[in-house]
Amino acid sequence: MSTLQDPHGAQRTPFLASQDSQTRWICKTFMVQYPKSVLPPAVCTFCQDDRELMPAADHEWITPAQVNNMGYRSAWESPEVGVWRMWLEPQIGIDQPSVLICTPEGNVLWDPPGWFDRELEE
Repeated sequence: MSTLQDPHGAQRTPFLASQDSQTRWICKTFMVQYPKSVLPPAVCTFCQDDRELMPAADHEWITPAQVNNMGYRSAWESPEVGVWRMWLEPQIGIDQPSVLICTPEGNVLWDPPGWFDRELEE
């Protein structure tokens, strides 16, 4: 594995749970994070979309700390210069990889990950 380097030196905001009474809730099906709140959202907007095939199990909300404690880790590869694919191992949710394209003119992150570990963050 390689280390991701931000060519512009941008600061990254960690997506880890806060120490106060609020947390960022994650839809376990789509691995989409929602804004901080004391309780999980009433619904996941992605799960409510009729175009999505939902699993037979009930909907679950998890926190970034729970994902971290469950042993998931970020994995990534660079199939070519300036292109990075990122995903979680083992598979969770719909398992769609994220793609980061880095150019001198700027970067594009397609389908940002709902969670990543400290190694990918750094």
